[in-house]
Amino acid sequence: MIFQILSWLAFAVSLIGSYLNIKKIHWCFVLWFLANIFWVVSDIMASLYAQAALNFVFAVVSVWGFFHWKKTKST
Repeated sequence: MIFQILSWLAFAVSLIGSYLNIKKIHWCFVLWFLANIFWVVSDIMASLYAQAALNFVFAVVSVWGFFHWKKTKST
């Protein structure tokens, strides 16, 4: 049950993050970070360790994107 809730939550947060990206709102990276962390947990619960590692990398990249976008917007 928790696995399904976590998966749907990650799905919804990812979609909202994508919408914010379309609108060029840099907070999309925060939502993508959260969604990817949800996916990491979900993947570990399903014993999908390579996919969990990939989603962890995506989470790290979303942090980098948040700070990079904010830095480039202020200059």
